[in-house]
Amino acid sequence: MLDCSIVTDGAAGFAEDSGASLPLHIVPWRAADEHSSAALSAARGALHESASHRTAPPTGGAPGPEDYYHAFRAAKRNAPIVICITSSGALSDSFANARTAAMSAGPQDITVIDSRTICAGQGLVVMRALKQAQTYNSIEQLVRDIRNAAARVFSIYYVESTETLLHNGILPAEHSVLSSMLSVRPLLTLDDGHLVTTGKARTRAQIVDQLIEFAQGFSAFESAVIVQPEGTQRSEVTRQLLARWHGEIPGQPPSLSSCTAAMASFLGPHAGGLVVLGSRIGETHDILKD
Repeated sequence: MLDCSIVTDGAAGFAEDSGASLPLHIVPWRAADEHSSAALSAARGALHESASHRTAPPTGGAPGPEDYYHAFRAAKRNAPIVICITSSGALSDSFANARTAAMSAGPQDITVIDSRTICAGQGLVVMRALKQAQTYNSIEQLVRDIRNAAARVFSIYYVESTETLLHNGILPAEHSVLSSMLSVRPLLTLDDGHLVTTGKARTRAQIVDQLIEFAQGFSAFESAVIVQPEGTQRSEVTRQLLARWHGEIPGQPPSLSSCTAAMASFLGPHAGGLVVLGSRIGETHDILKD
C-alpha cells in the first residue's frame, strides 16, 4: 500500500455511492456557482459567431496556482507522496495551474495527471486512484494505472438548450439556430479532452435510445454513472434510462451523480448524460503495455 494523498479539483463529480477511504483533497473552483451563472447570463445575450467545434472555455473558475500550492502543502502533511488528478487541460487552466504549483511545492513528490475529462468521468478516475493506491507498492505503477483508467473513461452528454454551447464556441451559430428551429437537442462527447458534438435527438425518448446504444458498445464495465441535471433528483431521462437498463444492459445498474457547476458552465444548467469506465467492444487495455 502506498502512503499517498490524492488531490483533485472541484470540477469532479462523484457518484452517490462512492465513498473515499484515503485522504482526498478537493481544490474548489473559484466561485464556481457565480462563474456558472455569469456564463449562462452572457450566453442569453449574445450570439457567438464561431465556426469551431472545439471549446473556447470559460477558465475563470479553475483553481489558481496558489490554490493548488496550499492544497499540496496540506496533502503532504498527510502523506509524503501526492498525486493530483485535474479536470481536462483542454477545458480549463486547472492542469497548467497544478503543474505550476507542483514546481514550487516539491516536484519530486508531486505527480500531476490530466484526466482529459470532467464531472463524473473525472470522479471515476479519482475513485480508481484511491482504490488502487491500496494495492500498489510503486508510484510508477499507480500513475500508469491512473493514466490507463483515464483513457478508458467515455462520456456522452445531452443538453436542453444550445445557448451555453453557443456562448462557449462548442456549437456554431448556424447549428444553434437550426437546433432551436427544429427542436433538436445536441449530444456531446469528450474527444482528447475537448467537448465535441456527436449526435442529436429531438425527444427525450431518442436521447435515451442513444444513451442505451452508447452503453451497448462496451464489452465490460468497471463503473457506469448517470449524470443528473443540476438540482434534480431523478429526471425523466434518468427514469427512462434506468427502466430500460435493467432489461437491455447486463451487469450491475449505474450509479447516479449530479452535473457539477463547472460542467454546467460548459453545457448549461439542464445537462445530463452517461459516463462509463470500461472497455469498448474490440478494444483491450493492458496497463503494463500502455
